[in-house]
Amino acid sequence: MAHRREMGSATKMVGSVHAGQCPAPLNAPSAPLDFGGRWVGPNGPYFGMRLQLRKLPALAVVAAISLAGCESTNTLDPSQITVVSLSDYFSFSATALDNVSDGERYFLSMTATQAVVDVTQAISSGTAILQIRGGGGTVFYQEDIKTRSTLRTPLAAAGLWQVDVVLTKVSGEFSFTILGTP
Repeated sequence: MAHRREMGSATKMVGSVHAGQCPAPLNAPSAPLDFGGRWVGPNGPYFGMRLQLRKLPALAVVAAISLAGCESTNTLDPSQITVVSLSDYFSFSATALDNVSDGERYFLSMTATQAVVDVTQAISSGTAILQIRGGGGTVFYQEDIKTRSTLRTPLAAAGLWQVDVVLTKVSGEFSFTILGTP
């Protein structure tokens, strides 16, 4: 309908727009109209409301994630741990843990290329990860302390080994030793 005139009516149509009204811009996605048939653009009366309604689901997700992370956890107090680090020997123990989320990193001088890891634990909840990197920086051991007792590690480069202990909401106590073997 290119041009249309209705007889006996003051309504004049040019294309699909009433005379005297602005057409929707060419880049408008679907040319939203208000109840009076007027195009509602960035400066229109309903534009801000539409944006706010679109933001509500995203804001609800952000709020839910934020509130989920509000559960209180404790950090590892230095008085709760005992560490012994000698050449080819490392010992770590943690006691009286109550919902602890924290991490510790240690370095161990190792002349051996393999070690025996001995774990004793009484962890009632949470996850305690022990990770060991060899002298070349490659991770060769990574286990949940709750699932292991004694294990001989795979071969790794001698040198400065990195020992990481990562606790997530751990309650209870545990200890482990790393003893280099020839």
